[in-house]
Amino acid sequence: MKPRLQRRAAPRILRILLAATCLLAAHGAALGEESVRFDSSLQAWVYGSTQAPAREGALHTPEEVARVPGHQLIGDVRLNMRLSSDPWEGVLEPRLLSDSEFGGAARRHSSEASVRQAFGRLTLAHAATLTAGRKVMAWGPANFRSPSSPFYFDLGKLNLLREVAGIDLLRAEKVAGSGTYAIGYVFDAPAQTGRYTARTGFVKIDYQGATSVVSVNAAKASAGKPFFGAYAQLSASDALLLYAEYGHGERAGPPALQETPPFLRAETSGRSAASAMLGASYTLLDGQIVSLEALHDGHGYSGAQQGAYAALLAQSASLAATARDPALRGASFGTLGLAAANIPALLGRNYLSLLWQSNPQESAQYWRLGCVANLHGPGMQLSGYYEKSVSPHFSVFVNAVRNAGPSNSEFRLVVGHVLTLGIKAFIF
Repeated sequence: MKPRLQRRAAPRILRILLAATCLLAAHGAALGEESVRFDSSLQAWVYGSTQAPAREGALHTPEEVARVPGHQLIGDVRLNMRLSSDPWEGVLEPRLLSDSEFGGAARRHSSEASVRQAFGRLTLAHAATLTAGRKVMAWGPANFRSPSSPFYFDLGKLNLLREVAGIDLLRAEKVAGSGTYAIGYVFDAPAQTGRYTARTGFVKIDYQGATSVVSVNAAKASAGKPFFGAYAQLSASDALLLYAEYGHGERAGPPALQETPPFLRAETSGRSAASAMLGASYTLLDGQIVSLEALHDGHGYSGAQQGAYAALLAQSASLAATARDPALRGASFGTLGLAAANIPALLGRNYLSLLWQSNPQESAQYWRLGCVANLHGPGMQLSGYYEKSVSPHFSVFVNAVRNAGPSNSEFRLVVGHVLTLGIKAFIF
């Protein structure tokens, strides 16, 4: 379960930003130490995972199409820096990830550097700001998936070992009364896989009330159909929060089913469909939070299509292992490979997510339990996380995932269970 980060050299806009940050530092030094504020933190995570392949699944033919490693050892270094000198602010968050996979059918090692965020922000008159660079631009209250965002359908909130990378943008924002108005342009979003990831213009309007938040947004890429999104949340009481998200636009779904060979076709163009989420969270007296969310994703398979998909994979696995015709055997492996490439994207249309977590404000320890169920297909995913602070500079954690259900159900196509043990060092 390694985190997924952007792995690409910084584009020109980031190089310009780094130069601007150096100028900001020189400007602050000239004005005096009191005018400059520098904040930084450095963390080093080291953790190992062992995972059991779901060997009864269709993606584990004798040649093991999915090639799941039995073990992983990951080192993750996270440096965060913030430099500000009114009215300027610069943020830089480089990352270094080392990943070793061994055991099973996979064996490899890689070390890669990336930049999660690198942006500059200028505060103008009349509560206006201008932001340029790479920034994580996430919104919406949902934990499981975020239909209201054209950029991040999966924010990775259910996987505490994962970070989402920023998108390269230019954004102007103004606050007026209870409203916030933003307009911007996305140059590139190499870490994302949606349709609105390059040469995309967007607008966003937020309204903040005493007990409610309402937001609408729209985005349009240089090619393709527009996206419309919205979310709302209401604090019904001190303990109960109700929220909803909606989005309509293009996004690549699971492979398209066909009646003639090849029976699967990659959904590269994306199709326009609606997705919606309803959720509620309740905070207990001790600060623990229980959240329940229901997701409908119009890009996924119906219940009948999920059954046909499972039957197709079972048939392809059988032919890949036994067929004597090289062409038929090759086509079967192609079908299985396309299915493996779609993981971990969702297959179905309707899901239920339950999350129970300890008080997030408690510093000594943190735990959470989660369950995700496909409502129109068999199987579910169970997860648990526990972290304990052992000193001001170290904590240890364990993360476990169990994919339950019959063979060829969505969550058991590749992995049966994963167990991760690790340590975090908070260097400064």
